Amino acid sequence: MPATDKQLPTLWAVTDNKPGHRNQLQGLANALSRALACTQGLELRWIEVGSTRAERSQQLWRAKNLLEGQAKPDFILCCGHRTHWLSLRLRWLCRAKLVVLMRPSLPMSWFDLCVVPLHDGEYSARNVIQTQGVLNKISPNTRSELSPDKLANALVMVGGPSKHYEWSNDDMLAQLRELQTLSPGNTQWLITSSRRTPQSFETQLQKLENELCQFVPASKTDSEWLPAQLALCSQAWVSEDSVSMVYESLSSGAQVGLLRVPVKQENRITRGVKALLQSEVLATVDELRQQGRLPPAKAPLQEADAVAKALLAL
Repeated sequence: MPATDKQLPTLWAVTDNKPGHRNQLQGLANALSRALACTQGLELRWIEVGSTRAERSQQLWRAKNLLEGQAKPDFILCCGHRTHWLSLRLRWLCRAKLVVLMRPSLPMSWFDLCVVPLHDGEYSARNVIQTQGVLNKISPNTRSELSPDKLANALVMVGGPSKHYEWSNDDMLAQLRELQTLSPGNTQWLITSSRRTPQSFETQLQKLENELCQFVPASKTDSEWLPAQLALCSQAWVSEDSVSMVYESLSSGAQVGLLRVPVKQENRITRGVKALLQSEVLATVDELRQQGRLPPAKAPLQEADAVAKALLAL
């Protein structure tokens, strides 16, 4: 039965406005809406922390002003180290449950629930729930299963140089060309880039366009574009450096492939991707070449939904 207005919790989200952090907060809010069967979604109040220490200090001092004319929240969500102190102050003023979507820089015992990705280490505290990757807005798509002779829609997401991964235009282009060669000839390809993609590589991607291949640069997309495309595609290929997109693709229920990128130095981020490969939830171009087909899609990750249920049980 859908939740009535009186049953709906009030949510506040304290954000540093970084896109990745905001995406996590919105993902959990969406999952709470699904858990409560809200037809219109939950109302989420966004509170932005200051960009400087002086601004954040003023916010702490004047935190009571944020309560004026507002219904007190049942839950306060935060993500980003700069959000911690204001969130704690608001929690004390409102007596709300406080949830942090990361390994916090303050003691975990100060939060009602800590949502910590496994790549940040393993924790056994009672107020910690661990997830595969960070939360996101993607929910399992509802498209019908494609029959072998039906046109496949393939989404390709490429990144670029990062502090964790090297980058080679030529190597990535070679993988994309081989991927298209190994796939059925009627596959419809949609390729997109990211903010890190070199302009020189976007120029090369434009040259791949034809009647079965379209390139949409990151500059032509918005925050809702990727979820909409993942809801339609039967397979998704992601360059290894785009770790958040790997987990978003796994959350969609599509067959997910990894386009390999050299690792600079092994760390918690690269080890997380390595663990996904070892658990065989990701395919590679090498596997496609050897087996002639992609392995069946795995059950979609539903980490945000699991966290939402844990939050409602507090």
